Amino acid sequence: MFPGGQSMAEFDDRQTKKLETASLTLGILSLIFYFISSTGLVALTLGIVATVLGNRSRKLGGSVAGFVCGIVGLSMGALSMLEALLILVGLRPFINTVYDLFPRHIL
Repeated sequence: MFPGGQSMAEFDDRQTKKLETASLTLGILSLIFYFISSTGLVALTLGIVATVLGNRSRKLGGSVAGFVCGIVGLSMGALSMLEALLILVGLRPFINTVYDLFPRHIL
């Protein structure tokens, strides 16, 4: 017997529902953090976790909503990180120019 006198099928169904809920919640949070965060690192992290949990729930017969939200959050977080990297690389010549304008002892 499993906790609470449940059968194996009931226990698996409850575990699947928990994984579905967790993956969907984290997937939605990853999308929210994508829009309010400046680098997308939180969205990327939550998207990875939501994708993993969503994949586990799919293997147990759960829905794919959390998995899809996780993939979208992961993709958007990765694009945001790439965008931040490109902005930094693009600003590098400007930063070097400003740095060269001032004597070393001021900075």
